Amino acid sequence: MNETVLTTIAFTGFTVAFFHAAIPTHWLPFVAAGHAQRWSHSKTLLITALASTGMSAQLRYSV
Repeated sequence: MNETVLTTIAFTGFTVAFFHAAIPTHWLPFVAAGHAQRWSHSKTLLITALASTGMSAQLRYSV
């Protein structure tokens, strides 16, 4: 495969992944829950990280 094509595909993939993760439906529920429960920023980040690893594991093994 041509190096230019591979670079273009990789750049496009990273760009789509970034904007997909930036939409509020991915992180806003955690911010709202953390605010309502009066969690610290550290706890909110920890809960969000645990949820994301759980989702990643689920997607990996559901194929």
